[in-house]
Amino acid sequence: MCSSTDFMYCLSQYSYTHLLATDARHQLNKKGGHSSEEDRQKLFTEACERYQLSGKILLADREFIGEKWLSFLVSKKIDFIIRMSKTCYKKSISESLGFVYSKLEKMALKAKKNKKSVIKQFQMKGNTYSVVIVKNDKDDPLEPLMYFISTLQDKTEILDGYRIRWQIEICLKHLKSNAAPLWESILKI
Repeated sequence: MCSSTDFMYCLSQYSYTHLLATDARHQLNKKGGHSSEEDRQKLFTEACERYQLSGKILLADREFIGEKWLSFLVSKKIDFIIRMSKTCYKKSISESLGFVYSKLEKMALKAKKNKKSVIKQFQMKGNTYSVVIVKNDKDDPLEPLMYFISTLQDKTEILDGYRIRWQIEICLKHLKSNAAPLWESILKI
């Protein structure tokens, strides 16, 4: 059972996340649900003015990519873990020291169960990123591997961080569905 302190902490974290997510959703809905790198930069510049985002980790899915966008996040000191498509940044990754992209994919596919991912640091536009390629937990023949880009350098931290994204999605859905009356009464205070 949660203590009232734990509940208030969860509620404050929810409100912080909810405000950012609501603002982002509102801004993106104006654009039909999609955003350009410039739209995202504008949104995050405004968010950085309102909230202390430096040192936080952005967890995002495939639509939040782009070299300018990633450079922008680095400039704002916002770490990130972003799932990406198979072909994203393939050239930059292959041209950096170490294994080429296709070799990394082969290594991830052949990896043993307990070490089913590979990581490589690479340079792009003067910034250092990590790419993590991991076997998909779901036995999906159309998508046997999952690809992540991050400013973090530890593959376990990257993979564990991205798993949190799904827990957050489920939690927000639960809170919106079940805590709406509570939330609305708090907003009226």
